Amino acid sequence: MFLPLNNHIFRNMKTWVGVLAFLIFPQNGFSAAFQLKLVTNTQKVITELTWDASRDTQTPVLRLRSKSGRNFYFVILSGKFSGNALLYKNMRIPIKKDGSFDLELEITGESTQFSLASIDARGLVQTTSGELLFPEWKNLKKSTSIAQEKKLQFQLGIGAAAVNYNQTNYTSTATNNFNQIGLDALTSLRYQGQGSFGFGGQASFTAYPVGLSATGSSIRLLNMDAQVFYSPRPTRSTWKFELLADYSYRAAFSTQAKFGYSNIQGITLYPRIEKLFAGNRKFWAQIKFMPIMVGFSFANLTSYEVSTQLGYQGIRVGSHWINFILNGSMFSYQYSTLGDAGSLRVNCATFGLNFLF
Repeated sequence: MFLPLNNHIFRNMKTWVGVLAFLIFPQNGFSAAFQLKLVTNTQKVITELTWDASRDTQTPVLRLRSKSGRNFYFVILSGKFSGNALLYKNMRIPIKKDGSFDLELEITGESTQFSLASIDARGLVQTTSGELLFPEWKNLKKSTSIAQEKKLQFQLGIGAAAVNYNQTNYTSTATNNFNQIGLDALTSLRYQGQGSFGFGGQASFTAYPVGLSATGSSIRLLNMDAQVFYSPRPTRSTWKFELLADYSYRAAFSTQAKFGYSNIQGITLYPRIEKLFAGNRKFWAQIKFMPIMVGFSFANLTSYEVSTQLGYQGIRVGSHWINFILNGSMFSYQYSTLGDAGSLRVNCATFGLNFLF
């Protein structure tokens, strides 16, 4: 069971949440990604073909990837086909078992025209056509509103961390309970190639305890995480889901003897969701529950960490970004070693700014 955050830390968290919310939800509402309009031929149709009526197809979102050394703008249209074969540029479109399909179309200007053909079992051919309207094409080419993600991403940053630390040593009956404000050094690395798998890691360290307790105690927290993640390839949605396998290391260095901890480890799986907005701005959220391990086995039911992160990629500086990060964590550990036993609880809230290289 964790100690509740004190009033000072709680007020700081509300302020940070308010700042992040203002950046994500401006007064004029959500930003919308560049969207096109699909116009289909109603005079010449393929009878077995039905276009998806949702806005993901009727007003699809523009996407970008690098192909053969150039920017490749495209959209993904969806529909259903109940016939024998559906062709685009003389290539057969894969049809799923339920009859649905996804069609990727390159966008080359304000108007992109395309045509489809179907061939039935008797060899009868039907054709239809469509057009994707994008009046903002010229503005897009003059701007950097849609930017592809780099395969390798590296971030450095700084954070303000509010810590509530509570440790009791059963052997000496000593306690060390205090609240602290500190400056954290933040860093992260992430790599994802052409496939669905990638790897990454994060680290943070209390570089300088700014606000100490009345007793003068201070703590420096070291958190390191390494992940392998699975991220499905982009679809027509502006939402993205990831599943991460995580290894974590935790340590704390106290100014008082017999307090602090080291070699705290854990492994877990957790989800991460991401929402893409205009200009490659994005919001993400994740939540993680991690049992604490001693060696290669889990410690006990009362030793665990629960953490969450909210982030917003919101300010562009040339070809780089400034990201806003809000982290919250609750850490509980019951330990018993030769000649020493005790318990500790650490609540931490951090607001950080990261520079994405």
